[in-house]
Amino acid sequence: LSNKMGNSLLAVRGINHKYIVVGEKCIKKNCGCNTEMSSTIYWCEECNIPIYEKVCSLCGHEGKYIATDLRPVFPEEQILLAFIFGKEPFYYKTKSVWYGSNAYIINGKKVKLSVGKLNKWSLEKIKVVKEQYEENIKKISYEYFNKAVERFVKANNDRYNFITEEAIRYVQGYRERYAIEDMVVSFSGGKDMYISFLDEQFNGNIDAFKAAFRWSNAYLWLLSTLEENGGCLYFGALTEKLHNALVTDPKPYRKDVKILLSNLLSIVETVNMEEIKIDRPNFSQRIMLCK
Repeated sequence: LSNKMGNSLLAVRGINHKYIVVGEKCIKKNCGCNTEMSSTIYWCEECNIPIYEKVCSLCGHEGKYIATDLRPVFPEEQILLAFIFGKEPFYYKTKSVWYGSNAYIINGKKVKLSVGKLNKWSLEKIKVVKEQYEENIKKISYEYFNKAVERFVKANNDRYNFITEEAIRYVQGYRERYAIEDMVVSFSGGKDMYISFLDEQFNGNIDAFKAAFRWSNAYLWLLSTLEENGGCLYFGALTEKLHNALVTDPKPYRKDVKILLSNLLSIVETVNMEEIKIDRPNFSQRIMLCK
């Protein structure tokens, strides 16, 4: 079954069992467990990567079901995996290696790892593997890994953008429920941000707040960036501009920058800044300078 929530069809399954459910509780009689959303992930044999749609957007080939959750296996872990399975240190170097649904996925094939067997290893064997690992980790190359991740990102770009836009619309849907003094531009994640968005706090005077916001670093950056790019940018392109403008080490994740930009644009709309017009001709926001 599928349940229409917002603009998307989300398949949901009950935790720890296979009954299909709709809503927040399992529809199985006498169960009532909380439910969780799960994604269906396929494997494209042609591109040798996981895809979220059944048909690969890069090559057009149909994928086969592979997992419901996924993460990449980095080269450091690949070396350790090779030792565990008795392979050469760089056996997996040119392979597409992922982990999902309690199994390693290597070039589209699932490989189970028995934790029970690992727990029975002697201390001497563990020491030998550790020494071999430390010796070979210095020779690691990310070349093939980066290419595989690049293909993965490119193939699933539409899905990522849709989910991001959907999340932003959801957050913006709460804007009308709160007063301007409750709205803040924030950034989380433990990273320092060397960009001041508001130079003074809201004191109850909307006009004074708007005047201060007009001369804030964030708004001035937004105006100058639009002017330098023909007076119009879509949300994705403006996100990239903001990501490049942030002076942080390390750079924040792109998804965090999107939230940051979304908050900034929310303030622009809420206080009705006359210099900027924001609309949504398609799925993505369009930010324009007013003539």
